[in-house]
Amino acid sequence: MPLKLDFLKKASLNYAVWYYNRCDFVTAPSQSVFKEMSAYGFNKPNKVISNPIDIGTFCLAGGKSERKKKLNLSNNTVVYAGRLSSEKNIEALIRAVALAKKKVSDINLAIAGSGRLEVELKGLAKELGLKNEVKFFGALSKADLAKLYQASEIFSIASTSETQSLTLMQALACGLPAVVVDSRALPEYVNEKNGFVVRTGDEKAMAEKFVLLLENNKLREELSRGAAESIKRFLAENIAKEWEKIYSQVIRGYKKSA
Repeated sequence: MPLKLDFLKKASLNYAVWYYNRCDFVTAPSQSVFKEMSAYGFNKPNKVISNPIDIGTFCLAGGKSERKKKLNLSNNTVVYAGRLSSEKNIEALIRAVALAKKKVSDINLAIAGSGRLEVELKGLAKELGLKNEVKFFGALSKADLAKLYQASEIFSIASTSETQSLTLMQALACGLPAVVVDSRALPEYVNEKNGFVVRTGDEKAMAEKFVLLLENNKLREELSRGAAESIKRFLAENIAKEWEKIYSQVIRGYKKSA
């Protein structure tokens, strides 16, 4: 099966490169996409254009203690949002929380999303003695997801499949420092001003960053401000201006060649 999947991936990438090499200009939500396509011969003018973020819904907000009480979350909560599927590596987050619990006894992991691995992940949490600490909220509306973020201290994602990650961007907009792995697009959005990037598969390093952030209020608040600031460039009006520039550039080029 892995060989078959590898063949299909290569075939689809070859087709995508064939198609996009016939375009005048190509955009993608992260540089990682172009890096992967370039290995297959992609050579057209390109630029990273992110999807916009709804800062009206996802933003810093007060009332954290009330939200925590309503959601039954501790004062040391890590949150993840997204599909509950194998490529998201949510088990790494659960194992990292188990390690961090040795120093932060009341740590919680809030998981928003649905998927086929939910039963398996609940079983892992129970196996690691985290039945009460790992809380599953299911799929949430944008408004409820924003409230969950605003009731948490840290956002974390260990996925190896992200070409962007809207849930990461939403969490940053809510002022959550992020702890992510060094895979695909994730490092393009997280830096020393808004969080930490750790090696993929290094659950110990992830746990250490959880503990560092949860035990150091000053650092967490500093990165929280950095998180909210870093996301402003993804306002809808700013993204629209980028698209206007690209369309104008392509149209001018087309007229010259006509």
